Amino acid sequence: MPIEVSFHAMKRSDHLQTAAEIMTTDVVTLAPDTSIIDAAHRLLAEGCSGAPVVDDDGALVGMFTEQDCLYALAAAAYHNQPRDQVGDHMRRDVFSIPPTTDMFRLTYLLHDKPYRRVPVIDDDGRLVGLVARRDVMRALEKAARERQQQLERGPSTYEAIAEHRDQS
Repeated sequence: MPIEVSFHAMKRSDHLQTAAEIMTTDVVTLAPDTSIIDAAHRLLAEGCSGAPVVDDDGALVGMFTEQDCLYALAAAAYHNQPRDQVGDHMRRDVFSIPPTTDMFRLTYLLHDKPYRRVPVIDDDGRLVGLVARRDVMRALEKAARERQQQLERGPSTYEAIAEHRDQS
């Protein structure tokens, strides 16, 4: 049975999960000096479509995607020089978010922007996690299901009194 709950029905007092609560913390990362061949092997072995690139201190310095990898591998095969490194082909201008970003902002970013996943960084620029579309979908589905259960159950005594007070 589909859940037909609008998130507009959420009250201000309802808890909005944040990136810190829904992010994946066991993130596959690459170093800028990783060879393209090793990076391709790692992405394929881990089933990842891309990975954040971090320096020795864990600071986010780029993103390396399948698209970047395809180009680098093709260039290496054509020129017969598979010596390039991730740092030569990664995207340096990476959009990232703080751990406090709420799920509605995440929904906007992952729906209206071209991002499939967004790195989460702390105040020092270090990677602390990654939020993917699926993480946000999971959080929204859980919130919708909980709201549906609340609506089916009806208001608690406290909620009924508060609602009555608001109408007076």
